[in-house]
Amino acid sequence: MLQIRNKLLAFTALTALMLSAPALADEERMTGRMDRNAPKAEAPAPGNKDDRLDPQGFTGVEDRSAGVNPIDQPGSSRRHRRTAPRDNRPAADDMDMPPVNESEPSRTVDVTSARSVEGSLPALKTIPLDDLEQSGLFDTLSDKSLGIDVWAGSGRADIAGLLPQIPATSYYKTLRDLTLRVLLTQTDKTLLAGGRAAPGEDLLTLRLETLIEIGAYEEAAKLYALNPGRPYHERLARAGVTAMLLSGQRPLGCIETKAVEDNYKDIPFWQQMGVVCDIFMSGNLQKNKSQEPSTSVFANSPMLQKVVGSAGYSFRPEDTEAIAALTIEEKLAVFTLQRVDYSKLVKRNLQDFLATPPSVLMPLLNDATLPAGLRMFATLSAVEQGAADPARLTAFYDSGTIGGIEKEPRSLKGWKQLPALYRQAKSYSPGNARDSVLEQAMNLRRAYGITALLPFAPFLAESDPGNLTPDSIAAALATMVKAGQNIPDKWRSVSLAVLSPAAERDNQAAAFLAYDISENFVPLKSVEDTEIKQIFNNMPEESSKIALTAYEKLDKKRQLHNSSADGVYEKTPGLTTPVDYVMPIESLLSALELAKKDKRLGEVILISSVLLRSTQPGKIAPNVLNEVLDGFSTVGLTKEARELAAEVVLGLRSKKEN
Repeated sequence: MLQIRNKLLAFTALTALMLSAPALADEERMTGRMDRNAPKAEAPAPGNKDDRLDPQGFTGVEDRSAGVNPIDQPGSSRRHRRTAPRDNRPAADDMDMPPVNESEPSRTVDVTSARSVEGSLPALKTIPLDDLEQSGLFDTLSDKSLGIDVWAGSGRADIAGLLPQIPATSYYKTLRDLTLRVLLTQTDKTLLAGGRAAPGEDLLTLRLETLIEIGAYEEAAKLYALNPGRPYHERLARAGVTAMLLSGQRPLGCIETKAVEDNYKDIPFWQQMGVVCDIFMSGNLQKNKSQEPSTSVFANSPMLQKVVGSAGYSFRPEDTEAIAALTIEEKLAVFTLQRVDYSKLVKRNLQDFLATPPSVLMPLLNDATLPAGLRMFATLSAVEQGAADPARLTAFYDSGTIGGIEKEPRSLKGWKQLPALYRQAKSYSPGNARDSVLEQAMNLRRAYGITALLPFAPFLAESDPGNLTPDSIAAALATMVKAGQNIPDKWRSVSLAVLSPAAERDNQAAAFLAYDISENFVPLKSVEDTEIKQIFNNMPEESSKIALTAYEKLDKKRQLHNSSADGVYEKTPGLTTPVDYVMPIESLLSALELAKKDKRLGEVILISSVLLRSTQPGKIAPNVLNEVLDGFSTVGLTKEARELAAEVVLGLRSKKEN
């Protein structure tokens, strides 16, 4: 608790100092990592491949040959990194556009108090690189840790080679969660074979870069904040600043930028971010006419020249592809300064956002000026692609930032019906009235998909399935499986009647099979093997092979595959995973086999993520699914194997039913 308190005190102090008059910085030198007068190390040239560690002499952040920053001497003030709340200004109530170039309100700062707090903090510590590498947010089983031995038996080169290959998009919540867990678990680095890391290629930096690639900016910023010292390498510093700024932590990101920029003053990224943060920290350009920034460092970007040269300029994208096409410096600038004009983007629909990568979706969601309609589409897409937890969608439905939904839901048009129905369902106790609301919500799945219904899963579990239509029962079952909701026994007989072949609802069979898998194959004791086999036989052949793979690996009692799954593992071209990997798929499967044999937990998760995260259920090769499920079971991830199989099979449902 002392460490948390110190971090909060440090944040208060430094925010106050940042907002004080510019003259203060000249009269009273900032201590700790803001100390500009401390000795500076020579910044390494970008991409210098000759910059390598002396395996005998490197001790961590002190190694100047690795392009390190200067460390504080004993007795100097320590400035913790900390996690600050995002800008809490409310988003637009509707698709109406808020003013894009609002000025920050003026604030009064108690400078004396800020100096007193800063001076009372512990001295800055030097953290060896070995300790940084094994740092993590999760260190106990209760907070999702995979154990400090997650890298046991793995080689550094293998892990370093896999991390950049993890796809940004994930169609499976199970793989999203496991990927985050392996990236954020505190580890024992001594269990990783292969010697020390080359400068800038340590596991902390690589994990941060992977988190940024998959859109997990908030998690990356928290992981970076575990280092109480200065970043030892430019690549680490760049990852930290990027994570902070794109997670919406603009004050922290700019404080960090100003603290380290002089160490890398010859690198364009830091030159440009330094100017951007000068503008941000001054409030806006109009308040600082006498100190207008030079645009010379932005010669390679006419758009950035406009951003820093005029307080009235805003980037106006016509679609999300235009945002994706921005350079990282341009993206950081327009979101840090809130210079995105959404007036054209509001014309886009949900399908446009579903094709948008997480690296774009998450900065949009962290921008307080994003209109509510676009926030709805971006949130749905981020949850669908595994970039955001479903709880974020629930929080949006439950927020007070959506205007015009106080009316009767039936009178509303478009997406606003969903949060209105959610709030109405939440206000009712379980019973016929709430079930009527849930029926209305289920009917919206064809327009917005099952993902839009995930916040309703707890209410569905309490409902009486007899009050729902057969189609809504199937949709409700799919919603609860996808949400990971515990499904009460009362759904068993009703689900069987609706989804069995006898009811001629074969296009919904995948929902029943996913239910069967998620409940460990014992949800309906009255189901005979012959009925299950009939479901498989009535499914499309490719879907049947994928579903049967899950049953073979996970349901050891039925052995249903023996009768109808000939050729399950033949490599049909249409089912081969379509992603072009740095490592060929055959090599990945061989690596997975070896990792599974030695029970290398972290490696099994990483390889499985590379293989399956971005592959849609119907495109999975059965042999790939077989190896992944077998790998999970071998390293003890039996629950996760069942959850992943249920997600895959659920994804085989007819598109018209989503």
